Amino acid sequence: MILLALLAAVTVPSGAPPPGTFVSKDTCPYECCAFGAWTANRVVALLDRPGGKRIATLRKGEPVTALTGEVHTIPTPFAMEHDHPPSGIVKGTVVYLLHPIGEGTWRVWYQGKVLSIEEIYHEDLAPPRVWWVKIRTRSQQVGWTRVSSPALNFDGVDRCGAAGGAGRGHLVCLNCQGEHHDDCRQIRERCFQAP
Repeated sequence: MILLALLAAVTVPSGAPPPGTFVSKDTCPYECCAFGAWTANRVVALLDRPGGKRIATLRKGEPVTALTGEVHTIPTPFAMEHDHPPSGIVKGTVVYLLHPIGEGTWRVWYQGKVLSIEEIYHEDLAPPRVWWVKIRTRSQQVGWTRVSSPALNFDGVDRCGAAGGAGRGHLVCLNCQGEHHDDCRQIRERCFQAP
């Protein structure tokens, strides 16, 4: 309670808060993430809607097409640590963190709008989130699946690394700023070896 009072004393209000659970539509929530041709790398449940009933089971090795995705998150208030001139946000203004999209860039809620803001390096403040992806199978069945992170349950998600996606022991690029590119190394060459 005291922390909230102190936060209110040093911050600028940002208007009405977002809904309790925010759904970020058509979202691939990290750098180099791309929809398209994926392959299940383990048994994966296919549901009728996010959090719904099982309608099918994908086999390990089964090719699918990822059509779109949604990140379901609980917005977290955050006092900006710097000005963001393009949006008019000044240091100390409270925005609501929705989810990171890569290398210090976040989707945030501010005055009823969703913005992408760079230079927020607080993964420790990341609100709880679940990534749901709409999948079409070879037999044209369409459903939703929860995509696990960081050990992805599909190959082909990460267009920067090796074919295996963001699993262990492959290269992961930290440079795409949420843009969809076939090869992030064409943008910048800063990669690290995943543990």
